[in-house]
Amino acid sequence: MRVPRMSMRQTGHLLLFVALLMIVVASCDALVFRSGFYQRTVMEPESTAGATLDAIAVIRRFYAPGRKNVLVLGNSRVG
Repeated sequence: MRVPRMSMRQTGHLLLFVALLMIVVASCDALVFRSGFYQRTVMEPESTAGATLDAIAVIRRFYAPGRKNVLVLGNSRVG
């Protein structure tokens, strides 16, 4: 079975399409997740995502670059 070859023009159009698609995906990601829209409207505080964002906010508030900081990860059995 013979596979048809793509011309240079078709390859260029395909690469342009892929690049534009990547830009659209990155823009949507930035608009939804990086703008704060997701945190304000979609998340429930009792969800895992809400608990994670609360924990990250606490870490950012108490992080001291000049001191030794310790991060402990685990579940309810840690401690």
